[in-house]
Amino acid sequence: MTVANGVARSNRRKPVEATAELSPTFDPRTGRIPPHDLDAEAVVISACILDEDDLALVVDKLSPSEFYSEANRWIYEAMLELKKVGTHVDVVSVVGWLRDHERLVQVGGPKYLVEIVDNTRVVAHVEEKVARLVDFARVRKLIATAQQIAAEGYGVRGDDVQRFLDGARSQVVELVDASATAESLVVPASEIFAPLSPVNYLVEALDICPGAPTMVAGYGFSMKTISWQSAAIGIATGRRVWNEFKARRGRVLHIDYEQGRPLTFRRYQRLAVGMGIDWRELEGQLAVLSLPTVHFESITQSDALCRLVDGYDLVIFDSYRASCPAIEENSSEARVPLDLQLRASDRTGATFVTIHHCRKPTEGAPGGARMALRGSSAIYDALGSALIFEGTKGEPTRVLHEKARTSGVIAETFYLEVLDVAVDEDPRAGLLVRTKAAEAVEPTATARFADTCERVFEAIGKHQGVSVRVLREHVDGIRWNTIGAAVEQLAGIGRIVNLGSKARPAWHIASGTTSLLESGEPVPEAVPALRGRHTGTTSLRGAGHQSAPVGHRGTTHTEDEDGDT
Repeated sequence: MTVANGVARSNRRKPVEATAELSPTFDPRTGRIPPHDLDAEAVVISACILDEDDLALVVDKLSPSEFYSEANRWIYEAMLELKKVGTHVDVVSVVGWLRDHERLVQVGGPKYLVEIVDNTRVVAHVEEKVARLVDFARVRKLIATAQQIAAEGYGVRGDDVQRFLDGARSQVVELVDASATAESLVVPASEIFAPLSPVNYLVEALDICPGAPTMVAGYGFSMKTISWQSAAIGIATGRRVWNEFKARRGRVLHIDYEQGRPLTFRRYQRLAVGMGIDWRELEGQLAVLSLPTVHFESITQSDALCRLVDGYDLVIFDSYRASCPAIEENSSEARVPLDLQLRASDRTGATFVTIHHCRKPTEGAPGGARMALRGSSAIYDALGSALIFEGTKGEPTRVLHEKARTSGVIAETFYLEVLDVAVDEDPRAGLLVRTKAAEAVEPTATARFADTCERVFEAIGKHQGVSVRVLREHVDGIRWNTIGAAVEQLAGIGRIVNLGSKARPAWHIASGTTSLLESGEPVPEAVPALRGRHTGTTSLRGAGHQSAPVGHRGTTHTEDEDGDT
């Protein structure tokens, strides 16, 4: 056998006359025959038929698609199927399988199979022939991929150039890099049970570390973006995050898809002033990529993302939705961009934090981060850590730690506030994000929630049989989810009862409970109280009930730019 210009040519007599299936395929687009080695294919087939030990040796290293000859591909597939069901592999059984599947004539009949076994020389190391077939198959696949890329390139428009280039590069790299094969990624037991290095936490208390990404989610004006700009400066300079959480010093890349340079840069400048940091301390430690045209939506962009984040310890994506606009966030594919971050983290050691939005509260929906995050539950499943920011403009933000995949330890709920820092005669020269003691927030918040409960109780007394959705029309100035929490609290102490269903609730004042209406008239006794629950007229103001949800208090921050702070 000789090889010329990468094309294998056999010098020995072929077992049967050449047919369309057995001969090299002419490619009219190039005028050439793709690289192949029919001799090596014959050696592998003959060895596997004559010795099932050889078949067992190559079965996990060679797939039918890696044969160039379609006839040889079918013969090898027949052997694999026979082995799978426990049938002895020999010429007779292979001929029978091919006949049963109407492929015997196409491969050249029994004569071809007999002659390929009789006329093919025996080799000592069939693995070498297998490796040759795999290599030629990869070259043919690369040729086909390059032709496909060239064809698609003619239709590329201006806004698709970068995405097309990244996709083309990833396809080619995956084919030419042997390390991309699944076989080379298999890890033996000796490595599985080798001593592991300690987790390289970035912020250990919040379970933020390399691996699956962290997601920060909240409504607009819940301070999630500005809080993470503050965290970026803290990590870049080795300071505590929000003056509270110890962090490992590292280089930070902020990928901004939403704010643009003026707002992002202005906030970083004010935060540095508020934290007492000279900007030169951040040189080489903090970088911003503002409004990039490339979006990371496909696993094929893994290489492009790795090149972008290589050398950084923290990468902030703001926001999830803007970074992958082509992804339908309510589908199972919504986790693909997050899986892409996981792969990049595995290869570069970077820690990813992605900012996202919370969905609008739905009456009767179960709580928790899985339902709070906007989009498919697949998003939550892809996360390593999840932080939910609850707050409204001008008030401290309540932060709930909802997932800790690595450590399994959930941090206690805490509050964040943003303060304007005066310098000389400028009262808003700097910004400072810091934690606020729960004790300083919760007593007042509990009193406010008690007032909300009384207002909701009064509205139900006036409009018996209402749902939370309808209550919103009768209780002004209170968020839907807060009204829902008040209803849950009132039902929990027996002051109201649902006479509807879970899907269609109808709330009534419970029997024996006195309405707080100004008229002082008792509620009709037709509605029974909940069995075993309190039915008196206890006011939440005096009850000191500790399970009431915590609200939010004000802040001295006076940021007035549009958008999420």
